[in-house]
Amino acid sequence: MKHVLGVAFPHVDLSPATVGELELQFLRLAYAVHRLARSGDDAVGYFVVLRQETRDRVLRLKACYEAGERVRVVFAGLLVSEMTALAEAAEIAEKSGDAAAAASVGRGIALDALRREVAAGEPGVVESPTEATGPFGLSWDYCGTVRATGD
Repeated sequence: MKHVLGVAFPHVDLSPATVGELELQFLRLAYAVHRLARSGDDAVGYFVVLRQETRDRVLRLKACYEAGERVRVVFAGLLVSEMTALAEAAEIAEKSGDAAAAASVGRGIALDALRREVAAGEPGVVESPTEATGPFGLSWDYCGTVRATGD
């Protein structure tokens, strides 16, 4: 059986607070995938971001921490409607000073993109129910499995 874990990073800005969260979320995913592989299970992780600049920063983290090919960094190919919703949320957040509003919209868009990427990259994947706890007792934005041939 192959474990498929995913993180949908919802932020479009790279403020000091979000940069710290970005690194923490990336390390959590990379560590979980590495630990599963060391225990003999097959595992892959998807880290989805909404901006090219964020993808570039995550790729530097991936190289720095030697995460390997088991962690896939994805710059989400957004639909036109998603780009519009994200731009509108960012504008509203800027006017109101409430960055959480944009992050909420970004989270929904990133989760949809994460599911699309996993479905395209992992044929036969079955997502665990949202209330199920994933590996190491942690909640993941995406947690699923792919049955190996012969399972």
